[in-house]
Amino acid sequence: MSSAAAGAMDRSLSQGPGAPVSDDATVHRALLDVAARTPDAPALRVGDTILTYRQVVASAGAVRTELQRHGVRPGDHVPVLARPGGAFATAALGVLLAGAAYAAVDPDWPAERMSGVLDDLDARLVLDAAGIGRPDAVPAALPVVPLPTGPVGDDDSAGNAKPAGTHDPTEAAAVGADAPACVFFTSGSTGRPKGVAVPHRALVRTFLHGGYADLGPDTVMPMVAAPYWDAGALEVFGPLLNGGCAVEVPRGPLDPAALRRLVRERGVNTLWLTSSLLNLIVDEDPGAFTGLRHVMTGGERLSPAHVARFLAAHPSVRLTNGYGPVESMVFVSAHPVTPADPDAPDGIPVGTAIRDTLLAVVDTAGAPVPYGETGELLVGGGGLALGYLNRPEENARRFTVLDIPGRGPVRVYRTGDLVRMAPGGRLSYVGRADRQFKVRGFRVEPGEVERMLGRVAGVEECFLVPLHDAGGTVTGTVCAYTGATGHAPAPEELAEAARGLLAGHLRPDRFVRLDAVPLGPTGKADLRALEARVRLLPTPATPATAAGDGSPALRAVRGILDAPALTPDEDLLALGAHSLQVLRIAARLSGLLDVELSALDVYRHTTIRALEELAANRPHRTARERGTSEDQDASGDRGASEHRLSPGEKRFWLAERLAPGAPGHVATSRIQVAGPVDTDRLEAALAAVAAAHPALRTTFPTDRGRPRRAVSPTPAPVPLVRRSADDTTETALTAELAAAVHDLAHGPLLAAGLLSHSAERHTLLLAVHHAVYDAHSEQVLLTDLATAWSGIAPAPAPAPPATGRATGPARDFWRAELAGLEPLALPVPAPAMRALWAAPVTGRTIPLPAGTGPRLHAAAARHRTPALTLLLAAWWRALTTWTGRLDLVVGTVVADRDPAHERTVGYLANGIPVRIAGQPGTGGAELVDLVGERLLRALAHAAPPTDEIAALAPRPTGGRMPLYQTVLALQRVNAPVRLGDTVLRPRPAPPLGPQAELVCELWEDGEELTGALHTPEGLLPPATHALLTDLFASELDLLLTKDLT
Repeated sequence: MSSAAAGAMDRSLSQGPGAPVSDDATVHRALLDVAARTPDAPALRVGDTILTYRQVVASAGAVRTELQRHGVRPGDHVPVLARPGGAFATAALGVLLAGAAYAAVDPDWPAERMSGVLDDLDARLVLDAAGIGRPDAVPAALPVVPLPTGPVGDDDSAGNAKPAGTHDPTEAAAVGADAPACVFFTSGSTGRPKGVAVPHRALVRTFLHGGYADLGPDTVMPMVAAPYWDAGALEVFGPLLNGGCAVEVPRGPLDPAALRRLVRERGVNTLWLTSSLLNLIVDEDPGAFTGLRHVMTGGERLSPAHVARFLAAHPSVRLTNGYGPVESMVFVSAHPVTPADPDAPDGIPVGTAIRDTLLAVVDTAGAPVPYGETGELLVGGGGLALGYLNRPEENARRFTVLDIPGRGPVRVYRTGDLVRMAPGGRLSYVGRADRQFKVRGFRVEPGEVERMLGRVAGVEECFLVPLHDAGGTVTGTVCAYTGATGHAPAPEELAEAARGLLAGHLRPDRFVRLDAVPLGPTGKADLRALEARVRLLPTPATPATAAGDGSPALRAVRGILDAPALTPDEDLLALGAHSLQVLRIAARLSGLLDVELSALDVYRHTTIRALEELAANRPHRTARERGTSEDQDASGDRGASEHRLSPGEKRFWLAERLAPGAPGHVATSRIQVAGPVDTDRLEAALAAVAAAHPALRTTFPTDRGRPRRAVSPTPAPVPLVRRSADDTTETALTAELAAAVHDLAHGPLLAAGLLSHSAERHTLLLAVHHAVYDAHSEQVLLTDLATAWSGIAPAPAPAPPATGRATGPARDFWRAELAGLEPLALPVPAPAMRALWAAPVTGRTIPLPAGTGPRLHAAAARHRTPALTLLLAAWWRALTTWTGRLDLVVGTVVADRDPAHERTVGYLANGIPVRIAGQPGTGGAELVDLVGERLLRALAHAAPPTDEIAALAPRPTGGRMPLYQTVLALQRVNAPVRLGDTVLRPRPAPPLGPQAELVCELWEDGEELTGALHTPEGLLPPATHALLTDLFASELDLLLTKDLT
């Protein structure tokens, strides 16, 4: 920055009060000082147990000793599997005592995210503070170290004589204020998480004498925020560095009920809340704040209306609006909110600089702006992060140097936030420099939405307009667009296209077609004028609904969802209710109906009628329970990454590494073609389909041994291999195509061939690597092929999501469900997994009589169970007859797709185990009840990817296939499509290689059910194949004709 610019910085520069942090200050030394002064004061409360500072330091000292025993040295980064609570607090302090930096890792993070984080940290080990053991994503060579166990008594921790080999818990590695203390991983603009390395100086500056809160020995603060956020550090070290007490709370969001309990039963008096949660509690139960002394809030623009209601209800409770990026440790500024602030023209201020913090406001050229004018906020001082781990380009872009008169060059961080500074240094938040905004808690980049919708045929210009309430909070979005005359899509058509192109939180709430976009004086679109114009347009008409129509619960939910036409039997989730709305519904109906309803209840009973019926069968709350409900937020927005692999991609990338070229890694589609084929036109249509689907343009090169997803911006040609049936066979052409798609690093991953039997009869063969293709993908591909054949480019489809959806409860379920699991007993030596994948496959048709398909679905409907239940029951009977085993696990395949990825080509299927333990002679109806219950329980916990579930099961010996060795899969043959006068009719495609030791595969085409048993060639003699197929057919026929009639 120029010296002239620096000389003017006094007009837009603010320096926080207080002395800088000394160069030898550390977090652990500050906490040890507290423990030395007040060793018997309460430090942590976990349930009904209170741990003193003496005990916490002793426990942390044991952690330090264990880490050092495993080779952890000062300056290392230690990943800590953690959830909010006392175990995390102890683990973090133990890491700091060892001179290392902790990096909290959510045990429920997808495997790809966790793998990337561990790679960035270059860790020696993983410290397990969550008590879950080894996650699947942790490499086998990396030790997973549990927290040391055993009671911590006063005698053991009072500094008395200790057994040989133990150490003084107050010993700490000698590191300084600029040594790393912790690493927080935040989402990057590319989707790859960035590790923000934070020094001790930043934590001490924020949590000791910060000036924004009176933290002291009487502070009692709940640990609610995720430990991998900087707010999680605030809730631990804010109290502990000041002699206060941190309180562990039950898992789940902090709703009004939980807050009341914390204040009443645990003495909580200080609290941090996001502004969205503050609004929710103010709306649903403002009395829940009673008993608190101080509430800190932020993370989004505050709502003046909610703040005014809070202040009116609780004039004696201190409310602070805190602002700051994680790159400057929780807060850079804070503002004590007053009753006059909700009426401020610039909204509620974000305040003045806290201790040892520099705030500077500059224009786009780096020159200072006068007080009151808008510019980008730069922050510096003692709270600044060391930078991003392994991101030199990002560090150079976001961290820079600012010349300050009288101080010289100062390192600063570019926030990307636009602010105004008043004389005296008070900041008001204006918005983002890059148009980014948040709606309902989700961060939205308008350009992403505009680029996707701008590709829809007929759309010329497209702008995403955020709608703000009077306080500046974004309440919704509108897509304003112009279209080609005579070809522009109607708003409802563009809305339908958006459902196939955009994730739910990115889809506009409304679509408005304009004749022209208003322009500003520079000739660019005037977005402010555009928002004003959109606001003046009428909203789409909805059926009239009288204000008093419906029950109180129905009227309340209509208001929450802004859905005046909502009926008692409409599905709330199908209407788009998001997690905060689900929390509101649970809290509001709990008060209206005087029972405890949780968010989980809303997710399971998704209509108002079902919720009212549920409430009618629950007891009323006691006086102490009023306003209390146990909510569990089921949301999880894990953004897909441009380069990270999806669970399916990772699974088959690993499989290809373990067994290169194995035939089962390739999926095939067999399509009967009736009618003439223009092969050049077919090639062009295939290329257009590849252009629309990122998965078909993807390769997986490696970077330091790890794969990354690379999507070519333009598709490579998809040459159509043409063969005559007079010269080759379908089997030979399929093998030729499959051999061409095994190179995941370079591609291609799609090959196509046309086998012509005559001028009017052909077989179209597609070979696609399983990493980017599943059964549902075939229907998507064929539908888009027909669109491209007609001369219309298929709409761009989203890439496969790069995250799994593993949750703690789902993992707990599978760990218990699979305990004691034994592999399938075979009368012959079982193959190791690598040998199985590399083996040829052999199959035998299952002799199912005509009419089996309709009878199957009729029986399932009578028994109110999925058709898959009856097939699993018949397969279990066949296997128990053959093996003599009654406790069996059968794998099956579920279509693991959300609506946002209905048009995605990719491997989004998921294999789940169904454990069935029956008794000899179990009757048909009883067996179907048992199997149906086991299947539905498994489906209810089907979120974790197959490999994550497998990691929770006992591992079979001899290298056999983990989790399950037999699979029963029911697949629907996809519907025919037309290419002009030519009809393409998909047919069942037998696998090219084995996917398990025994695979019972069934296909239904709407009329008949067919099937085959596939095994590795040579595993079983033909007589055993015949026995198993006959047993299954007869057991299924018995169920359908006798047992269930």
